[in-house]
Amino acid sequence: MLNNYSKIFIDISDKNPIFEIDTLIFIDKWNDFVSANGHSGIFAFTNDDELFLEFTNDYDFQLYSNFII
Repeated sequence: MLNNYSKIFIDISDKNPIFEIDTLIFIDKWNDFVSANGHSGIFAFTNDDELFLEFTNDYDFQLYSNFII
């Protein structure tokens, strides 16, 4: 589960650096991150690369992850 990690990394675009954030903040505010990025998609992953999720930047606005949300 994602909440077993204290921090996760978020990649919001090719032009911005990847940043680390408290996982509980991301879980609570995920929609704000997606909205703040102009619904252009985000990719979040754990520091050991075990878990990831992606909000796509296409017209379908899909969510992909390798764990149950």
